[in-house]
Amino acid sequence: MPLPAFFLAELRSGVAQMDSMTAVFFPTAVQIAIQTAPPRDALLSIAGSVNQEVAALVPLMTDDELAAALALVQEALPTLKSVNEITNVVIVCNDRYASLDLERIFAGYRSFEATPLVNKIDVAVNEKVACEAWGLTPAGTDLAEPVVSSLTILVSSGSMDGETPVEWSEAAAAGLEKAFMVTFTYAQHGASTQFECGPAVTNAFFMYPERMPDTACADELRERFPWVLPETAP
Repeated sequence: MPLPAFFLAELRSGVAQMDSMTAVFFPTAVQIAIQTAPPRDALLSIAGSVNQEVAALVPLMTDDELAAALALVQEALPTLKSVNEITNVVIVCNDRYASLDLERIFAGYRSFEATPLVNKIDVAVNEKVACEAWGLTPAGTDLAEPVVSSLTILVSSGSMDGETPVEWSEAAAAGLEKAFMVTFTYAQHGASTQFECGPAVTNAFFMYPERMPDTACADELRERFPWVLPETAP
């Protein structure tokens, strides 16, 4: 196997074992390295962010092999994902590929009253590219209807969550007959795992799902950070 191809294979294996949060920022780190550093330094930076075994391959490459390896990395970038992220994107592709309508998404951004304030990397773009790269483009897979259930469910959200905002939690809870809704002030995506409060409330619900858990700690966060939820400020 040519050294550039072997490098890509090892890089792919290393990225697959990254934690999902690190993997999210990996494509951006690759692009920055390619645009700001000489080829050998760029490849060392890319490989070093994965593991030292991959980085050790870079000094072995000729200039031509470096150029070939960088080209392979750029071509493969949409598919360089952690195992967790790959699983998530594969589900998105099979469940709702048809909903990844970029024209509709960008039209929504253009409709904002203050478009210069739009500051977002829309994951739908990356998901669409990945779905097409993997050949996962099933027709008729639009967004599913909202869940309707009579089960007791805890719906938690973080007031600083830019991925699944509070409004989405409120919309999800609308079809749930027995939903307990709690918003953790100053928490971001994955609010039920943050601070001491998130896990405490979540664990209380798991132990006694038939009643609303004690959310005193969430109320305390509102008092400490009242500017985050002005409508609840004292």
